[in-house]
Amino acid sequence: MNTERMLLADSVSRLFADLEAGISARNDDSALKACWSEVDKLGLLQTLVSESVGGFGGSWLDAFEVFYRLGQFAVPLPVGEQVLARYLLGVADIDFLSGQVALGLCENVYLEKNIVSGAWNFTGNVHAKYWGNEPRFLLVAVSGLEGQCFVLLSASQATGICDEPNLAGEMCSNLQFFLAPVLELRFVEDACVLLHNAGALLRTAQIAGALEAILGLCVDHVQQREQFGKPIGTFQAIQHQLALLAEEAAAVKCAAQSAFRAASIGEAGFEVAAAKLRANRAITPATSIAHQVHGAIGFTMEHSLHRFTQRLWSWRSDFGNDRYWAEQLGKLVLMQGAEHLWSNLIQRGDNTNG
Repeated sequence: MNTERMLLADSVSRLFADLEAGISARNDDSALKACWSEVDKLGLLQTLVSESVGGFGGSWLDAFEVFYRLGQFAVPLPVGEQVLARYLLGVADIDFLSGQVALGLCENVYLEKNIVSGAWNFTGNVHAKYWGNEPRFLLVAVSGLEGQCFVLLSASQATGICDEPNLAGEMCSNLQFFLAPVLELRFVEDACVLLHNAGALLRTAQIAGALEAILGLCVDHVQQREQFGKPIGTFQAIQHQLALLAEEAAAVKCAAQSAFRAASIGEAGFEVAAAKLRANRAITPATSIAHQVHGAIGFTMEHSLHRFTQRLWSWRSDFGNDRYWAEQLGKLVLMQGAEHLWSNLIQRGDNTNG
């Protein structure tokens, strides 16, 4: 890790630690507003935006330091989604707008072009995560007859909005559009893949950070909790469970770092698929161990464990569940030829270590 990245990691850790303490003490809109203001002030939303347009000019390795700590401190705001939306706006060469630009996943989409004016209209359903009352915009990727493209929409044009919390209690919006005017549309090769892979990278890093956090909570708990006159951490069965949890946390972090390194070099579809699948499959055993170690206290609202485990359960299906990424891996292996799997793995590993 270079000096600049170390400074970024340190600054982000201190900021999120302070914000976590403030939000835990006052879990209300004022605390969240202060958190969002500090994040914006530090420039984290512009992490992947080019310096030429006023951004941080960071790489995917820099983004990992931010995304990892979003999970490690259970930041209850869509910071990562905003970072990716701004990055993809740059990829699509779309000028930035004031307000929030959310990353949206869409379905049942229909794009219609006015032959006379050349303007586009959008019909479909979009799922996104927002916070606050700033002007809201949506960036979605659409695959149509003319190719894949990024589409920028205004949330104010939605004909219907249904707000529903996810498993972690974070508010998510389902927006319905019918012939809504498109603000910007840019055709970009593999736009849908770019958006989906970027989201998977975000969630993989967050999962890695959250697993590190619950491991720390478990270690602290077993050192303080006593049974039969001694800390439960001295019991071999507990030590064995913590060792398994530590293995899962380490494996996911390694997989995430490998995927981010590959993304910083170039095409990283294989690494992203492998990392997201590995992260997804770590969630069930890791959260089970964490709650078994804590017992009933881990399920209470007063204890912080649920803030991590509920997010992990929610993130598992975001931007592709286990089946989706297993199929993607299988397709990539078949495209290259199963007989070349080992040589391709070695070659990709050598490339990402550079």
